[in-house]
Amino acid sequence: MYRIESLRTLVSSLIFYTPDKHSDHTILQQCVSEFANLSGFIDQSRTQYCHLTELKRLESQVVDCPILTDKKRGIIVKADVYRVKGIIDESGTAHTFPQDKKFPHYQKYKLHLFDDAIMLSRITYEIQPYDSQTREIENFVNTYALSAIRVKNAQKQQQFLLYTPRSVYLFEFETLEGMAEWVDHINSTIQNAPKLLVPNVYISPQKTM
Repeated sequence: MYRIESLRTLVSSLIFYTPDKHSDHTILQQCVSEFANLSGFIDQSRTQYCHLTELKRLESQVVDCPILTDKKRGIIVKADVYRVKGIIDESGTAHTFPQDKKFPHYQKYKLHLFDDAIMLSRITYEIQPYDSQTREIENFVNTYALSAIRVKNAQKQQQFLLYTPRSVYLFEFETLEGMAEWVDHINSTIQNAPKLLVPNVYISPQKTM
């Protein structure tokens, strides 16, 4: 990449010193244009590779994670841990979780926002028998197409509701700024996402052994 930019700069300098009517002027301009296209292609390929690497990492990190690399999917926001105050399931039953810190695994979720879907995973903890250390485990919950979800501010600050075809999640953030930023991320991504004729649950094919 550095050599390409160096050559592009060199050719641009040659153009500066080449008269407009010289037979090489047009060819040199075409060279600069080709170098620019090549640089753009390399940058795009590098971005796609980074996205693919991150998606592969998620597939191996999240228990029972579906295949995430079956589409040219981009990652909008990397996951952070947020506390779930409660869930209303598809039957309309409300479930509230204890606020006691002794039960953090009932409260912690991760959100992975892509350019076409959002993935939810739940955090559980497992004590390792060989060293008695607590290990964090990320478990797949579901993935929804962006056309199938919506978000809404909750009654209390630092909270928002995530409406999905199956459940409604009440998320609580540590700060009001963090909550507002996530809501903005989701809403802007939904607006830019491809619209489906029929909003539906996005289901990725499961990994095969």
